[in-house]
Amino acid sequence: VIRWEEQLVMVGPYGDWVKYSYDDSVVLIPECDGVRILSDNVLDFLYRVPDCMVEIYKPGSTAPSALLYDARQHFDNQTARADENLRAIGDQLAEAIDSCVEAAGFTFDVAEQKKLLRAASYGHVFCNEYPKDKFREMCQSIRVLNSIRDASVGIPLTYLQYQALTPQVLVSRLANSHHHLLACRVAQYNGIGIERVLHHWAKMKIFKGDGFQDQDLCDAIVAKLRTCHGSSVASVASYAFQRNRKKLAAMLLEFETRVSKQVPLLLEIGELQRAIDKAIESGDGDLVYYTLFYVKQRISLQEFLSIVNHRPQASSLFISYCKKTESDSLKTVLQSMGKHEDIAGTTFADILNENNPLEANDDPNKFANLVSGLQRTADLYTFTKEHAFESKACLEYSKLLKTQRKLQDSAQGGHATQYMGLSVADSMSQCIMLGNTRALSQLKSDFKIHDRQFWYLKIRTLASAKDWNALQDFANEKKSPVGYMPFLNLAKKFGAPNEVLAHFVGKMS
Repeated sequence: VIRWEEQLVMVGPYGDWVKYSYDDSVVLIPECDGVRILSDNVLDFLYRVPDCMVEIYKPGSTAPSALLYDARQHFDNQTARADENLRAIGDQLAEAIDSCVEAAGFTFDVAEQKKLLRAASYGHVFCNEYPKDKFREMCQSIRVLNSIRDASVGIPLTYLQYQALTPQVLVSRLANSHHHLLACRVAQYNGIGIERVLHHWAKMKIFKGDGFQDQDLCDAIVAKLRTCHGSSVASVASYAFQRNRKKLAAMLLEFETRVSKQVPLLLEIGELQRAIDKAIESGDGDLVYYTLFYVKQRISLQEFLSIVNHRPQASSLFISYCKKTESDSLKTVLQSMGKHEDIAGTTFADILNENNPLEANDDPNKFANLVSGLQRTADLYTFTKEHAFESKACLEYSKLLKTQRKLQDSAQGGHATQYMGLSVADSMSQCIMLGNTRALSQLKSDFKIHDRQFWYLKIRTLASAKDWNALQDFANEKKSPVGYMPFLNLAKKFGAPNEVLAHFVGKMS
């Protein structure tokens, strides 16, 4: 097709040409099956007449499709020529039906479409092998094309253009043209989801709804979106926020069922506390962490801690994070939250990490830091009555370290015997093995060891050392508060001679 000024010439493949004249200048728009001619007054479409239509409408045509078309007309007129035409078609009936169906898709005239489809339907009665789906799909396509060709819509697509465009794209174009009802019907007719159409409708409702109250808009949008099962309102809420309708956005987000979409938008519109609450309700730890970090970066630390402190799950997660990555600020966070027991636990762990008891024995400064740190930890535990045991345990540990250091210093050879790092029971066992009765009595008195516990400990220590003479002497000292069965059992366990066993049997009798 060639254009200059107000003339238009179409040249065929063999040199034939046709001239068209227009009163105004025109614009040519190429399509997949022809060319659109756009002028100031009209829109024409120039395309090659399909072969199927030539076969049917060509004067004097004896093609199977033309015979089938005539047969239907004769059938409607109740003449015998209908049967003669069908016999003339013979085994080419499927081809004739296909041509009539195809021609119905190419024509724009609704009345002619009906004639062609009736002809195809008439032939289908006598041809069971023709696929029903093809006839049904063409009827669906024609209904869609006729609806969008209406003057109120103004999208004059051909059948080939519709196939190339696809129903999905057509639905999007209808929505963008604000034909939302038709877009929904076309989508449902073709088995396509209508969520995108409803979202576009909702956004246009917000765009044009400056005179509506937020509650009215929210009710209308939610009622419409609920007709589409599983539809998300997050994108609509985001658009409302972009249009400076923050309150409307917050109201819409209340109806969002997907927390992963709801929480980021709540953060975006500034609903920080609601975002944290929704993240906690979801039970998704990663989402809670994301929310906490987002909020922490946008407000002061004191404001952040005041928000988190009233939410136990959020505060515990944030404390866990600080313990692993921000140990320097952990005590500040815990102190602001009033968690003295956690501060005490953190202090205790730091003291032991910095001042190993075994290393502190050789370094007076480390030892002093270790003891004073245990005292501070005990004081921190006294803030709550529920942690009186932990406070007492820290004081007892401090006292044990001091006692062990004295024992270590008084031990023969200085480093010959190791007390540091041992428990009270192990320290007493060490004294028993060394025969240090004075230190043993001191440990028993300082840590209030009961007589029964002391006797069991000494019996076990002497038996494990196989010091049978000392064990027998201990049994003869005074009447045993635990009886003599423990002597016999432990002596047998560690392989005592028979005379030792006999001694304990005699004591029992």
